[in-house]
Amino acid sequence: MMNTLYRITISLAAVLISIIMPAADLPQLPVASSIKTGTLDNGIAYYLVTNSTEKGKADVALVRRGGYDMESGVESGTSAVNVMGSLAGLPHFRTDTPFSYLSRNCIWPGPGGYASVYSDATIYRFGGLDLTRSKEVVDSTLLMVFDIVGRQSERGDRYSPDNQAIVVSGDIDAGAVLNKMNMLSMLVTRHSSEKQVDRYAWNVSDDVVYRHIQSDIPGIVSLTAEYKSPRTPLKNMNTIQPLVSRKFAMEFGIIMKKRLSAALRQAGIPVGGVNADYSGSQSGPGDETYRITVTTSIPNLNKATAVLSGVLADLNKNGVSPDEYRDTENELVMNLKREYSGDVTANSIYVEQCISAYLYRA
Repeated sequence: MMNTLYRITISLAAVLISIIMPAADLPQLPVASSIKTGTLDNGIAYYLVTNSTEKGKADVALVRRGGYDMESGVESGTSAVNVMGSLAGLPHFRTDTPFSYLSRNCIWPGPGGYASVYSDATIYRFGGLDLTRSKEVVDSTLLMVFDIVGRQSERGDRYSPDNQAIVVSGDIDAGAVLNKMNMLSMLVTRHSSEKQVDRYAWNVSDDVVYRHIQSDIPGIVSLTAEYKSPRTPLKNMNTIQPLVSRKFAMEFGIIMKKRLSAALRQAGIPVGGVNADYSGSQSGPGDETYRITVTTSIPNLNKATAVLSGVLADLNKNGVSPDEYRDTENELVMNLKREYSGDVTANSIYVEQCISAYLYRA
């Protein structure tokens, strides 16, 4: 009887589906003191982060709402073309092209280049600005960013200034940078765009989807079980709800990795790894996703699939015992301490957080 009273029955539905509450009932999270945010006179939003942990360094980004999902049939591919064109030549970078300016100042592209087009956004990233090489490198890069905004804003509502944000993170004087941005903003005329409508809709489904992908290593395969849940409503993104969802997801991952590793070992199935992955509402425009991945050999694929589905079914049916949940919480606390124990937060991390805040109000 006591075991029944104290038993924690966490079903997959409870773990995977976000807590939906009216935004008024949830506390709003404050903006970090190191982040200064607002809107310029021409409608461009800004996020300025004073981060002195990376001495003499800064990152700059331009983010625009709208990506290839907004292209009609005849416009297919135009977003990528516009991105490439915007860096080919700009009003203040005709002789000294954007590419030559960037390379001369050792501002190198990331794995996806200087700009990336996603389903719901277009993002330019200029990382690793070395302030010790030139005190004007932030100002010059901002001039280039405003040139990009001004040139593309002529193409219509989709490229309107009030549909874009500029992010600067680094060893900067935020007040001085804001003064420079206010001056540069006069280069771009304000015009309002049509209000964007949130087209997201949750297609109700509690089914698990199994996939397997053959590795580049002969004979090795990755088996993945994926669940989806509705994303956090926009009005709740700046509350504790995403944090609670992440906590549930991390607990689910810890429990599944332990149970699945033990079950695979007991079944005599060799594995190269067991991993849990969570993509929350701050990561993109779609559903929240939860993935459990097992790496094993192709001959063991069917047996591994049976074990994985069995472990998931048992968790769904019987939940978690008090001792197991207590151990899970202890491990979660240790993981979070490790995650936040570093003294240095990279500018790139701040930039991605600000981009997420602009796109998804995270």
